Amino acid sequence: MGTNEQTKAGGWRTNKWIRAAIPALLLHCSIGTVYCWSIFSQEIADYIGSTKKATE
Repeated sequence: MGTNEQTKAGGWRTNKWIRAAIPALLLHCSIGTVYCWSIFSQEIADYIGSTKKATE
């Protein structure tokens, strides 16, 4: 099966690395968002004049 035939047959759906990489990137982005919020929540609370507990 040539490259063009494989692309026509399924494209990214047949490539296991891409099918694994996309969910992994989404998972890392969600974990990074939680980490980022934990780092910047105090600064955000100070900026809006509130407590850190109120921003949670």
